[in-house]
Amino acid sequence: MAPPRKKLKAVRQYSVDYIAFGFVPSPADRTRPMCLICSNVFSNEGMKPSRMRDHLEKMHSDKKDKPAEYFKKLRDDREKTTPSISSPRPFRLLLPR
Repeated sequence: MAPPRKKLKAVRQYSVDYIAFGFVPSPADRTRPMCLICSNVFSNEGMKPSRMRDHLEKMHSDKKDKPAEYFKKLRDDREKTTPSISSPRPFRLLLPR
């Protein structure tokens, strides 16, 4: 008798369609989605569109009927105000007088 095969776990990737649920790629791991509203990062298992829709409906019910354009604007506003890791922030070197 052959040994039982292990079931391979599907590794999901972030999809641009997730913006309709208010999710963008996480800054720390671009393959995982992050909620634009509460900054919650989902695991591989939570990356199913039904789970993201449930999160939006249960946690942010006031925003569940918003169109994708609303979330795109929210994403763009967040990108303007949040400095990215790759772009250096200007700093001032303070020396004693």
